[in-house]
Amino acid sequence: DSKILYSASGDGNIYMWDIEYILSQTGSQKYQAPIQILEGHSDSIHCITSIPNRLISGSEDGTIRIWDPRAAESCLEVIDPLSTGSSRTSKRSRSNSPNFVSCIATDSKYEWLVCGGGGKIGLKTIHLSSLISGSSFDVVSPPQALHLENDKIWCGGQGQLFQVFSYSGNEIAQLKSSCSSIFSFAQSSPKGSWLGSSVLVSGSSPLVDVFPCVNYKAFSIPV
Repeated sequence: DSKILYSASGDGNIYMWDIEYILSQTGSQKYQAPIQILEGHSDSIHCITSIPNRLISGSEDGTIRIWDPRAAESCLEVIDPLSTGSSRTSKRSRSNSPNFVSCIATDSKYEWLVCGGGGKIGLKTIHLSSLISGSSFDVVSPPQALHLENDKIWCGGQGQLFQVFSYSGNEIAQLKSSCSSIFSFAQSSPKGSWLGSSVLVSGSSPLVDVFPCVNYKAFSIPV
């Protein structure tokens, strides 16, 4: 729903906000309460993404949760990225885990979920309809940012190096960014953009790197 804003929080909850109502109250000193709170994670939530009629979140507690915000029992699945075979688990939180989920992304067809994190999680794919684990990847550092584009997985973390993988787990490229730590990837739109269809890489640097294709950094934009 484009009228609803979802925010992930350090208290382990996801908050839902009515954007239209909040904008209508601009300048008001009245506290705007969330319209719904999704509870279940036992630690901070690092990442959240949406697919049709579902939310997916990743947490410091080492689990991924799939939610249906429309349902009374909002949490549909709890996924342990380290499990083998079926990743369906009981609907409970896991605490004191040395593993954490720091970033998640889905492909454009919503067939695959890719998750990255620390501890033993690293970088893994999960088939969304079956929740069965797919490939595992050999990463140079714990992932902090993911981007899926044209059957490729862009993965960055601490350090200047980031990697591009195929879904089967093969490394296509290992590239150097201007950042000492990578926080995000973004896809520029080919329509009406002077950048064309490029992947943008940003992090702990005043520069945004522009990659029009794998293995080629065209230039960096100061911000």
